[in-house]
Amino acid sequence: MKILRTAKDICLLCQLNPADKTGSHFTPAGIIKRVIGERDYEEIYTISAHSATTSTYFGRSNLLNTDPDIKKPEHTADYVFCSSCEKKLGAIESECNHTLIVLTDKLSAGSLNIERTSKGNKFFKFNNPGKKTLALFFYSIIWRQCLLHSLESGNNIISAPFEDELRQLIFNNINKSKKDIEESYEFENYPKLILLTTYHKGDNTNNFINPNTSASNPELFFIGPYNALILHSPKLFTNFEVKTGLPLSIIDKELSINLSPESIIAVINEAAWKKVTTTLIKRESEKFLHTMTSALSNKKRMPYFYCRQRLHVAAHQFLNQYPDDYIRCLHIAFQLLMR
Repeated sequence: MKILRTAKDICLLCQLNPADKTGSHFTPAGIIKRVIGERDYEEIYTISAHSATTSTYFGRSNLLNTDPDIKKPEHTADYVFCSSCEKKLGAIESECNHTLIVLTDKLSAGSLNIERTSKGNKFFKFNNPGKKTLALFFYSIIWRQCLLHSLESGNNIISAPFEDELRQLIFNNINKSKKDIEESYEFENYPKLILLTTYHKGDNTNNFINPNTSASNPELFFIGPYNALILHSPKLFTNFEVKTGLPLSIIDKELSINLSPESIIAVINEAAWKKVTTTLIKRESEKFLHTMTSALSNKKRMPYFYCRQRLHVAAHQFLNQYPDDYIRCLHIAFQLLMR
């Protein structure tokens, strides 16, 4: 149920001006280019467990692109923001994007000073951009990812009041100067935020660009080489580890950017990072399989359990061809069985 917008709609950030901007990014291209590739060379794979569909997007200069039609990536849209809000969001992004890429490279090279909290969690600190500018950057990404989800599905990832709280704090602060943002005392009262990354030394640290699909508090957001945890209510949800794959010990006050004197990012090892992504993949694979099984059962008028077994057997035939992509194997098997 994707909601289509036009230039006559109102900007969803300021809620004042016409949403005249086209090609707005819900997650800034600069921070995720390590995951999807450079502009015009992108390689993006989108999986919908709800509809049991997969899609690919290749940038216009990507050699895998054989489609003559010019298309937009899944994480961009038209007529969501006005030109004024887009420009101000871009100014915050320009303050943060390059530094975050450089920090990722330095961490991978082992040239950053790694410290530990009293709980033993690893982290690194830096001064530029300032912690409030950095927090605002990630607040804006979290809110935009929630916005994209609600525009595509009609459902909120977080509560509507909390989503609007984020919208207001973003709009109020992007209208301030850099100096005023950093001197503001309001950030101490804003939702607690923990930023995470890993060393990114191997291919097994690839990541996603979306909110976590299982609700938790703090809520987990996947942002390319970084992840973010945001606390949206005082009470922690149970089963945080099950829902996110992260250890409960990561909810550490010393890692909160709100309480830190400087910009701070936590560092988890690559095995822990992979566990987080694997947790999401396993959960979505199960949803994907359920959607497919139900559709196959209805189409073929066969018992659900029998169809599920047939899907698994058929999918395993393609594992040699796609050993690290079981969802793709399921999708191929589903298409064959639905004929």
